Amino acid sequence: MKTVFDEIEVKTAFFSMKKNGIVYMRIKENAEIDVHAVNEHYDAIRKISGKNKSLLLLDPGPNCTATTEAKIYAASHKDKPILAEAIIAKSLVYKLLGNFYIRFNKPIQATKLFSNEEEAIKWLKSFSKN
Repeated sequence: MKTVFDEIEVKTAFFSMKKNGIVYMRIKENAEIDVHAVNEHYDAIRKISGKNKSLLLLDPGPNCTATTEAKIYAASHKDKPILAEAIIAKSLVYKLLGNFYIRFNKPIQATKLFSNEEEAIKWLKSFSKN
């Protein structure tokens, strides 16, 4: 893991902390997410936020994929550092995949799809204790 100021880069994604306290995760183009990558993501979220539970804004990169095992693990892992997750779905394909993930895998934390970042942030802030 490489740390640069307030950004962390792992093999499949970039992480940064927004001024509003939300962790922003941008998955790299053509990234293939497996269970190992999911654990790398969780470590990066803990490191950049310094918290056990964070609000996460996920921006999937073009052509990224996740294994079935990674989706099941991410949805059901009880020790994940995520309180709520907003996923930006900019295309019809990502909307379909995201809805399928939410309905089929049933993530244990609050998870919702959005077409724009502003609405996603507004929703995430509803989980903040500030």
